[in-house]
Amino acid sequence: MSRLVEDLIPLILDSHSHWWDRDLVRLSLVSPEWLCYARQKLYASPSLHSFPACAALARTLAASPYLASLVQHLTLRPSNSDNSRNSSRDRMAVRTLLALDDLKSLVIGGDLAIESRRFLGFVTATDTLTYLHVDGTSLYDPLSSRASLEWSEDFRFRFPKLKKLAFTNLEMDIDPIMTSQPLQMDELVLNNVNVTGGNISYLVPEGSVLERLYINASSACEHDEYIRMILRSSCIRSLEYEVQKSSSSDGSFLEPEGESEPGALGLRRLEMRGLSVDNGVLAAVQRWCPDIDELAVFGRSIRLTPEDWVGCLVSGELSSLRCLALTHGTNYPPFRTWCAKAVDSLTEATRTRCIKFSSD
Repeated sequence: MSRLVEDLIPLILDSHSHWWDRDLVRLSLVSPEWLCYARQKLYASPSLHSFPACAALARTLAASPYLASLVQHLTLRPSNSDNSRNSSRDRMAVRTLLALDDLKSLVIGGDLAIESRRFLGFVTATDTLTYLHVDGTSLYDPLSSRASLEWSEDFRFRFPKLKKLAFTNLEMDIDPIMTSQPLQMDELVLNNVNVTGGNISYLVPEGSVLERLYINASSACEHDEYIRMILRSSCIRSLEYEVQKSSSSDGSFLEPEGESEPGALGLRRLEMRGLSVDNGVLAAVQRWCPDIDELAVFGRSIRLTPEDWVGCLVSGELSSLRCLALTHGTNYPPFRTWCAKAVDSLTEATRTRCIKFSSD
C-alpha cells in the first residue's frame, strides 16, 4: 500500500500548478517520499525579491549541490527598499545564483536591472538558457536609478539556445549587428523600452525567423520605421503592436519605403492596440498581409465602422482570415459603441466567411 501512495505523490503535486510554498513545506514533512517530490517543486522556480533572500538561498544551495541541481527557473528582483547599500556578501550571493548550472529561464530585475549587462556576464548556463527577461518594473527608486541595458550581439552568441527574449521598462543601448547570421526565436518582447542608442532592428538580423514580436511603445513614431525594416527583411509570424498615444500616421509600419510586390509580408497574425486605424490602414493590411489568419484591432482611436468591416468581408479580401477581434465601437469622433443591429450584421458577415468573431 505504501508503494501505491508513493507513486501517487507526483500525480497529486502535478494536478495543481499553483501550490503555495508553505503548503509544499508542510507536505515535505509528511514522509521522506513526500520530501523528495515536494522539494522538487519548492526549488524548481525560486523567485526572490530581496538581497537577504538571495543570500539565504545561496547558502542553502552551497550546502546541498543536489538542491542546486533542482533549480530550473530563476527570478531575481532584489532591491534595497531602505536605501541601504547591499554588502559584498549580498553581491557574491547574487553572483552565485546567476552561476547556477543548467538554468532554463532567468528573470532579473530590481537593482539588478541597473546596468544589467554586468550581471548577465555572470550567467554560466549558456548552453541551456532558453528564456531571458530583463525587467526594470520593480526598481525601487526609478527617479534616481534607471533600469538600463547595453545589448550587443555577443549575448546572442553567448546564449545560443534562447527561444524567448523579453525587455521591460528599460533604457537600451543596442549595438549594430556585425555579422549576418540570422536569428530563429519563438518570442521577442519589447515592453516600454526607451532606445537611447541604435534601434530595435539591430535585435533582428536580416533573414531571421521570429514566431512572435510584441512591442509596446509610447507612440508609433518611436519604432514605426524600424518595425517596417524588420517586417521587410525577416519572417515575422505574429506582430502585436501597442501604443499609448495614437496619431494620424499610425499604420505606416506596414507600408514599404519603395516599390514592393503585394503580399511581401509573412505575417499570419496581427494585433494593433491603441493605434489610430482607418480605411487606409485596413487597405494596407489587405494589400501587404493577404495571407493573414488572425486580425485583432483594439482601442478607442479606431475610425472604422461596422459597415467598413462588413464591406471588407463581403468583398472577399483577406481570404485566409479565420479569427477577427475588434473593439466594440468607432471614434467618429467622439467614440461611440456600436448598436446591436450593426453588431448583428458584422456577426452575420463573419459567420458567412466561417470566421470566429469577438468584440470587447
